[in-house]
Amino acid sequence: MTRSAPRRAALYVPRVTIEAELLEGARSGTARLQVLEAPRGAGKSSLLAQLASRLAAHQTIVAVIDLEPLCTTPADFARGFASQVLRAVEAVVDRSLLS
Repeated sequence: MTRSAPRRAALYVPRVTIEAELLEGARSGTARLQVLEAPRGAGKSSLLAQLASRLAAHQTIVAVIDLEPLCTTPADFARGFASQVLRAVEAVVDRSLLS
């Protein structure tokens, strides 16, 4: 018999709350990792694109890493995640040098 991890109860957070928290975190000037998790079709990509656009208008550099394509095997995830992070960092550095 295989055991799986206990499922967490779904937590609904209104979009305006998510937007406010992500914007405040980005504008605070301290770099930090934000994880946005929701089912397919919930609007994660749309939300992040909107926020990235709003932040770019205020000269804030944003890097978005989509983990879904990386979720195959643990080894593929590790390689893919490292590669995605490297690309995001390179993009941030390139954009900051152009500013």
